[in-house]
Amino acid sequence: MLFRDRREIVIRASLDEVFAIVGDVPRHPEFAGSGEIVRIRMVSQGPIGPGARFEAEEESTLLGMRQQVVATSEIVAYDPPRLISWISVPASPFRPERIQWWFRLIPTDGHTRLIHDVEIDLGPMAELPYRPINAAQRAQAIAEGMGRTLAQVKRAAETARQRKRESGERPPAMYAMHEGEL
Repeated sequence: MLFRDRREIVIRASLDEVFAIVGDVPRHPEFAGSGEIVRIRMVSQGPIGPGARFEAEEESTLLGMRQQVVATSEIVAYDPPRLISWISVPASPFRPERIQWWFRLIPTDGHTRLIHDVEIDLGPMAELPYRPINAAQRAQAIAEGMGRTLAQVKRAAETARQRKRESGERPPAMYAMHEGEL
């Protein structure tokens, strides 16, 4: 059983300004719309890029019970300021085969379209009793959380951009012709 979802939003900020948020993995708990990510700890040394590993301490509800898990993740694609993707493996006896997340950034009319994707392959978990019912509930919670994540990233990026403008710092050149509408 495979679950996929995609959410997107247009943000009045440059690719660089938005990527500074989504590409900063240790800051992900600030913006995670699920509220499940408590803390991120970088496991690998050096800059964030392909092969970088991190652990996410998470608190979630599964089968009606609150549980704490640590998911180990690895960055599998990193192309600033356009893409970051990672695969997560939760430390749980009933874990999916694969969970992959993406943030894709596309310039759009002087702004940034931020696309948030997830793909979850339940693998053998799909055969467990009651799994399809729980999977549907979990899928809905994930999709709603993704929407809140995008709204929080938008708010942070646009607020930071506005503060820069108010302090007299010039916005990136790509905004020069759009300043009147912002």
